[in-house]
Amino acid sequence: MTKPANFYEKVAFKFWPELAESTPETKTMGVMAFIPIIFLWPFALGAIIWLIAVSDWQLARNNWSIFAFLLIIQTLLQLSQFTVNFKLNQSENVPLTSSLSNIVEWAAILIFGPTVLWVTVLTNLIKAVYRGWQLSRYQNTPTWLFSSEIIQEWGVGVFSGLAAVTVYTALGGQIPFTTVTISDAHAMLLAVLIYVLLPILLLTPTIIALNQYGRTANTPNSLARFALSLSGLSFLTIPFALVLAATADRGGQSLFVFLLAAILIVNWLAYYLSRSTNKNKQLSQELAALEALSEEIIQSPADARDLEAVLTRNLPKIFPLTRYEVRVFAPPEENLWSACRIVYPPNLPGATEADWQALAVTEKTTLIRPNVTLPGDKAVFGDGVMVNIFAPIDDDKGDDTAVILGGVYLLRHNMNGRTQDSLPVLQGLASQIGSALYRAQAYQESIGRLKMAQELAFAGRIQASFLPKQQPKIAGWDIRAAIVPARQTSGDFYDFLEMDDGRIGLLVADVADKGTGAALYMALSRTLIRTFALQYPDQPELALQLANERILADTQSDQFVTVFYGVLNPVDGQFTYCNAGHNPAFVTGSQTRALTNTGTPLGMFPGLTWQQRSVTLAPGNTLILYSDGIPEAQNATHDEFGDDRLLLLANEYAGKPAVKLEEAIKTAVTQFVADAPQFDDITLMVAVREIGSGKNDV
Repeated sequence: MTKPANFYEKVAFKFWPELAESTPETKTMGVMAFIPIIFLWPFALGAIIWLIAVSDWQLARNNWSIFAFLLIIQTLLQLSQFTVNFKLNQSENVPLTSSLSNIVEWAAILIFGPTVLWVTVLTNLIKAVYRGWQLSRYQNTPTWLFSSEIIQEWGVGVFSGLAAVTVYTALGGQIPFTTVTISDAHAMLLAVLIYVLLPILLLTPTIIALNQYGRTANTPNSLARFALSLSGLSFLTIPFALVLAATADRGGQSLFVFLLAAILIVNWLAYYLSRSTNKNKQLSQELAALEALSEEIIQSPADARDLEAVLTRNLPKIFPLTRYEVRVFAPPEENLWSACRIVYPPNLPGATEADWQALAVTEKTTLIRPNVTLPGDKAVFGDGVMVNIFAPIDDDKGDDTAVILGGVYLLRHNMNGRTQDSLPVLQGLASQIGSALYRAQAYQESIGRLKMAQELAFAGRIQASFLPKQQPKIAGWDIRAAIVPARQTSGDFYDFLEMDDGRIGLLVADVADKGTGAALYMALSRTLIRTFALQYPDQPELALQLANERILADTQSDQFVTVFYGVLNPVDGQFTYCNAGHNPAFVTGSQTRALTNTGTPLGMFPGLTWQQRSVTLAPGNTLILYSDGIPEAQNATHDEFGDDRLLLLANEYAGKPAVKLEEAIKTAVTQFVADAPQFDDITLMVAVREIGSGKNDV
C-alpha cells in the first residue's frame, strides 16, 4: 500500500477505531468516505466564515418568510434528484444526477445577494442529517461520517457560490437583478464560469486521492465524466435563473413564489420519470447480463463442474449492489453435480435456513418474504424474493419427477427499488441453472446410452419443464391445454402468463422443425417471449418484436417459430392478440370468427413489427388455439383433418366444459389418422367463458 493510502487509513482509524477491524469492503468504503473531509474541511470552514462576514442580517430578518419558503423548496428539490443521461461519445453515456435547485439558488442570489446562501447551508445540513438518519437505521455508522456530505456541499457548493457572486458584484453586476446590461452580461458570464469550474478544481485532489486509494483508473474519459457529472446541469440551468430573477423583480414576491412552486412540480415530474426510466434500464441491464450468463453456461463443461464459478463471475453483473444467495442442493444421485452455495456480499448472511426449508417443500415456484429486517438493523431493509430451481429427475421407475434442486434469493434495499421488479430475471436465472443441471444429468446418462437417445431424452425433459405445471383457475372461465408430441421431443409449446392485474396471457407456438434442435430453439423462444410479455403486459406486439430481435441475435439457426399470443381480461372478456404466422384461432358462439395473421413468424428477419387486435368473448363463447398438427393430421390416404372438422366439434360441444371439447378433438384426430403415423406435434388450448360470468351474450 502506498504512503498516501496509509495516511488516509491512519486518520480514518483515529476517528473510527472499529473500522480497522472491519471487513475489507467496509474498510475501503469508510476510508473513501473520510478522504473528502481531509481535503475539503478548510474550504467548508472558510465558506461559513466568509458567509458570516458578507451576510446582511437585517435583510434576512426582513425577508424571513420568503427565506423559510426557499428553505422548504430547496430541501424538497434536493431530496428528489433526477438523472439525465448525457452522451459523452459513441460508446459512453454519463449519468447527470441533480435537481432544479441551482435555478432557485441562483435566482435567489440575484434577488437577495449572498445572504440567501444560508438557505443552501441549512438545506445541505437537513439533507445530510436525513440521509444519515436513514443509514443509521440499517448499520452502525459513526456520526462524523455523516459530516462528509456536509463538508463536500459547503466546501465546494457554498464556497463556489460565494466566489461567483463576489466576482459578479465586483465587476458591477447588479443585485437585485432587474435587466440585462452589457456589464451585467460580462459579470454574469465570468461568475458562471467560476461557479462551474471552481468545483472541478476544488474536487480534483479529492478525486485523485479516491482513485489512488480505490485503485481505479484515472483515464481522460474518467476525468471528463467527473467534470461533466459535477457541473453539466449547473451550467445548463444558470440562464433559467436569470429569467426567474428578472421575472420575479417585475412581478413581486407572489409571482416568485408561484414560479418556485412550478419549478418544484416540474422537478417532481422529472424525478418520477427518471425513476421509471432507471427501473426499465435496470431490468434491461439485468436481462442482457442474464443472456451473457446463458451463453457462458452453454459453453461450460456439460457436467456442470464449472457452474459455481460461472455463477460467481456473472451474478454481480446481473444484480449489482444487491443482496442475493443461490443454492444448488445435493443431487438425488451421486456424481450428477456438486452442491454449492453462493452468497453476496460474502461476509453477510443470506436467506434464513427456515426460508430455505420452506422453499424446499413448497408447491409454489416463488416465495415472497415481505419486510425483511437484517440482524442489527432497526428498519425494514426490503422484500425478499425466492424462486425455485426445478428439474425433472428420473425416479426409481424411470419416470420423470419434478424435483426442487435449489433456489435463488434476492433482497434489494427499499431505496433502490422493489425486489419484485426483478422477478422475471430471477425466474430466467432459475431456468438457466435448471437447464445446466438437466444437461449435467444427461451427460452422466450418456455413459450408458446411445448419444442420439440421450439427446432426445434430455431435450424432452427440458421442454416438459417449460410447460405449465397446472391449468389456470379463473372465476367464470374454463381453460384447458394439452400437447401430444409426434416424437420424444417437440417443437410445439404453450404457456399461461399470469399478470399482476389479474389478466392472463395465452400462448401457443410451433417451431418449424422437429427433434432436439427444435426443442432447444423452443426453450429459447419460450424464455424470451415470456420475459418480454411480462415486461410489456399491455403491448403484445412489442413483446413479439423484442423477442424476435433477441432470437435473431442469439441464434445462428435458419429455424423460425410461429406464435399466437394474446392477453385475456377475465373480467370483461377482452382478448388482445397477435398472430405471428400461426394457424388462425377461432372464437365460436352465435357466430364463428377467425383470428388471422397480424404478422410474420419470429426468427426470420430483423426489424419487423406486428399488429395487435382485440376481440371480446361473451359468456358462452369458446376460444380455440391450436397448432397445425390438428388440421394437417393425415390418414392413410393422405387426407387432412382440416379446420371444418375442428369447427364442427366446437359447435357440437358449445357450452360444455373445456376438457370435454379438448378430449373430443384429440379423439377425433386419433380416429381420423387411425394406423397412419402421427405427422406433427399436436397442441391445443381451449378457453370457455362460462354462461353467467357476464351481463349479456352476443
